[in-house]
Amino acid sequence: NDFDEAGGHYAIIDGSSGCKARWSDAYGAKHPHIQVWATTAKDLVSATASVGTLVESEVTHFVPAATTAAVIAGAPAVVLVGSGEEADDGDPSAAEVTLFTVQGVVYVLVNHAEGDGAAKHHDVVAGLLETLRPGL
Repeated sequence: NDFDEAGGHYAIIDGSSGCKARWSDAYGAKHPHIQVWATTAKDLVSATASVGTLVESEVTHFVPAATTAAVIAGAPAVVLVGSGEEADDGDPSAAEVTLFTVQGVVYVLVNHAEGDGAAKHHDVVAGLLETLRPGL
């Protein structure tokens, strides 16, 4: 699911699991270019192992350069930072991929951009993920 704008905020909304998160949009039209969707991965280990396939609709040939453990919505999560190519035009792309679970469903969030755009929005995306709660 992409973000729905409501009242000066952007929100991740997934009706099937009740997964929601919000952040105030301090960037106006320059908000991060991110997508989030549920995967069919059975757990974080299998999602991490197949991350290149999971994100190929947005970033092809994704190669993680760094992997960090995290906690999101009270559950273990994984953040992978790396590079690849934009799926739409093949331009070089930096990406930050976050894998997290809510109510047994593994989600992938992709923050990507040419150059250092993904890194510039790291704090905004991290702030969004800090608000993530099941059934918010």
